[in-house]
This record gives sequence, structure tokens and C-alpha cells, in this order.
Amino acid sequence: MKEKRIGEILIEQKFLTEEIIKDVLAEQDISMKKFGEILVEKGLIKEDKLIEIIAKQKNYYYVDNLDKYKVVGDKTKTADFYWGNCCVLVEKDGERFFVFNSNSSEINSYITGISLKGIKIALSVKEVIYRFLSSNITPVDNIEADIITKINDAIEIAIIKRSSNIRIKKNNSSYMITIDTDTGVEIIKMFSIPDGEKVINILKELCKGTLKPGQPLDAQYSYVSKLSQKKVDIRVVFLPVSSKTDEKNYYEAVLRIHGLNTVLTLESLGFSREEIDMLNNVFTYSSGLILTAGPTGAGKSTTNNSLLKELAKKRLPILTIEDPVEIKLNETNITQMSIGDNFRYEQAITTSLRCEPKIIFIGEIRDKETASAVIKAAQTGHLVLSTIHTDSAINIISRIKGMGVNTEEFLEVIRLGISQRLYLPLCPHCREKRQISSLNKIFINFLKTFGINEYIDNGIKVPNEVYVSIRGNNCPACYGSGYLPKKPIIEILPFTEEIIDTIKIGKKVKYETLKDKALKLFKEGLIDVNQLLNIAG
Repeated sequence: MKEKRIGEILIEQKFLTEEIIKDVLAEQDISMKKFGEILVEKGLIKEDKLIEIIAKQKNYYYVDNLDKYKVVGDKTKTADFYWGNCCVLVEKDGERFFVFNSNSSEINSYITGISLKGIKIALSVKEVIYRFLSSNITPVDNIEADIITKINDAIEIAIIKRSSNIRIKKNNSSYMITIDTDTGVEIIKMFSIPDGEKVINILKELCKGTLKPGQPLDAQYSYVSKLSQKKVDIRVVFLPVSSKTDEKNYYEAVLRIHGLNTVLTLESLGFSREEIDMLNNVFTYSSGLILTAGPTGAGKSTTNNSLLKELAKKRLPILTIEDPVEIKLNETNITQMSIGDNFRYEQAITTSLRCEPKIIFIGEIRDKETASAVIKAAQTGHLVLSTIHTDSAINIISRIKGMGVNTEEFLEVIRLGISQRLYLPLCPHCREKRQISSLNKIFINFLKTFGINEYIDNGIKVPNEVYVSIRGNNCPACYGSGYLPKKPIIEILPFTEEIIDTIKIGKKVKYETLKDKALKLFKEGLIDVNQLLNIAG
């Protein structure tokens, strides 16, 4: 008999309506959070009730408290196993129960083994389990060495999965290590609150930093991967998260791994032939400014370094100024300079001009001083590439103007504006067609902002059926994620004389935008509504 979904059970038991479930499913597609996690966050159901329902669905027991239970020893498992997986083996009235909350391959294999021994499987909320562990199971003696191992394990997993972000998160009863993946957040390990504090302190020592109460800290350290033998720089941002009711000053941390990326050709990055031809225009410029816009994590640095690798073929001296250097370029005519707290972009640019490079890459334009220095470099016969945080190629102008920079001077040097995002293509082997009219109203209303409601009515430009991702069906091509690896999508705006004249008289510039390109991918069934929203929403 097929197992009922949680949503179906909640509707049957009249906890929630079908309409609410559809809204939550739509949000799940957008956020890629777990279904139950969204329900609890929105206050639609209490965590204990949700766990109880999941227990019934899985045919497990449900334990609301462990006050009358006692620990059962298992010589095959250490305290770290229980703390790390939020679980415990207990006994009550002569019956033994394995109580857990988090799913993992380690837990699943353990359950398979102990079920054959007559041990009952039960679920409970994390707070109940961690409270019991705090009173009954002491963490390992050499906790510092063990925690360093766990941090390093998380870094190794992140490197394997090409994830640049590791997060140390705190909740009411525990700390957890998570990594960002293409399809969401993956929990790697969990700790008690005291051990979580030790994680933070160990990271602080690795960074040789000092945490001041209530203040953030931006620091870094280096790490050599045991598996790849690759050296990476770990940039750690410590964030104070204590509330007024906390007796201590608690911190969370975000570890950003630099040095994971490998420079690839524009073709291998996934750009279309047309986009590559437009990007290759950089070879025709002897001076001026090329700017790439987009949020953090949009692949801007990878694209620019691919361009630099191509430009290196011109055998001209190239200098990069980065914070920090993310990708090592081995070409003999490229020098890579890293800036620091006491040596910022504007100073580095002034210094670099004395070295007489022909091409300069500047990691990011953050303020008026850097923008002015970049423009000066472009005015004095250098080809300058850089990045900027804004949402489109045309809005680069308003971003620069907002910094207080002279727009006329900027328009004199700008040659090419690029805006980039990364998206997840649908897996062609397991994607599924759905009627547009059957989509959740949130998505339908979103599609209406593109005018797609007109197409739905008359069926001219967009078919009534569109593709959606189907996750978790063990597809060998996408490993059950429903998506293929990330690809870049860009809009390219050449600042020709005609376009600059159009800008100066205040008219709208017409070019193929990210929104146009994303809609084309959607119509062709290459992305779903979720990715359309991420790119163009």
C-alpha cells in the first residue's frame, strides 16, 4: 500500500485545507525547504503534533517526553553518534526504543539493524531528545579534537559537493553544521549548545580572532584538503545572535570557501554560441570598462576569470586586484594581487597603475572611491574588468550614479554591461508536464506578471502544459534532485554610441534582458516556474 503524503493526512484530519497545502507546496518549490519545516515556521502546526503525525505515517511510535525512560548502552555507538544524529537508545517497562528526529543514511542503516532485534522505532522533537542527552550522555572526552574533525569533515563534504558556504546555526536546543547545495540546505552534523559554543571558539582560534560581545567578526584561515590536497582559504563571518533572555553571548558563523572554482572555457561554463560571440567583443577593446552585475554567488568571478584567461592569449601584462584571490591563474603574463584591511581597492588601483599593466581586473566596485579609481584607470588607456552588485546591465548606471560618481565620465569609458545569474536546468529524464491551470495560484499570479495569463487564455505563445521538476524519484541522471548542475544565464548590453545617446535623452534602451531569456527557457521547457522566479522575479 502506497504511503500517504503528510499533506494528505493533514487534510484528512482537518488540520489544514487543501488550499493551504497547495500554498505551502508552492513555497517549498521556491525555498526548497522541507514541507514540515515550512508548516512549523508559519505556525500552521506545532512541531510536536507534526512529529506525531509523521510517526503514524511511518508506523513508528511517538514519544512526547523521555522523563520516565533510562539509557540503554550500545557498545557499537559512541556519544558522538547520539549527539551528532539527535537520537538515543532508551528503555521503559522492559521495552527498548530507539528515539530519533533527524534523517540520515547513518540513522537509516542503524534502524534496519536494530529493528531485527525487536527494538521499537520512535520519533520525538529535537528539544526533548537533546534535553535527555544533556542529562544522561556525556559527549566525548577529547571534544576539541573531535570538533576540529567535524569541522574538517564538513569542509571536505563541501569541497566534494562544490558548495562554497558552510553555516554553523543555533536553535533553542542545539547547534548544527549545514552546507548550501544547489537544491537547498543540507544538515551535516548537530551538537549540544555547549559543544556548539566550542565549535565557535575553535573557529575563532583558527582565525586568530577575538570575539567582542554583541559585535560581528570577519576573519579567515587556510585549510589543505585531505582528499584533494588542494589549499583553500576559509573566510569566516561570526554573527552575534543572542536574545535578551540569553545569559551568554551566542554566535553563529558562516564559512565561505575560496579557491574551489576552476577556470573553464566559456563553452564549458554553459554559455550559448551567441553569448560567447558577444563576450568575445572584449578582444576588440584596447581600453575602457567592462562591468559584470549580479548578486553574490552568481558566478561573476568565474566568468571574468574565463575572460582573463582568453585575454592572456594577447600576451599583454594583466594585473588582478581581488579580495581575496578566489581563482589562481597560472598564465605568465597575469599577476594576482590580494588586498587586505589596510590596503583597499582604491589604493591598490593607484599602485597597480605604476606597474603599467594593459589589462586590469578589479574584484568589486563597492563605493565612490573605488568607482572613481576604476574610471580613472579606464580613462588612461587601460582595459578594466570589474563586478558590481545590481540587478541588471542597464541598472549599472543608476548604481554608479547612486555612489555619487559623475555619470558623464562613466558613460565615456563603459564598453560592455553584463548581468549574470545561475539557474538549475530541469532534468530532461524525469521532468513532468503539468497544466498551467493546475499550478498553485501563487505561481499563476506570478506568470501573469509576464503576460502569460493571455497565453493561457488563447494558447498561442505558451502551451497549456509546462514542465515541472519531480524530486526524490531516484532518477540516475540527477540523483533524485529533479535538476541538472547549475548553468549561467546572462544579459549583455554593448554601450554603443546609439545606446549611450538613448540613455542621455532618457529613453528606454531595448535589448534582450535576463527576463526575456528566462521566459524563453521556460517556454522551451528547460526550466520550471521556480527557476523563472529566481532569475526574473
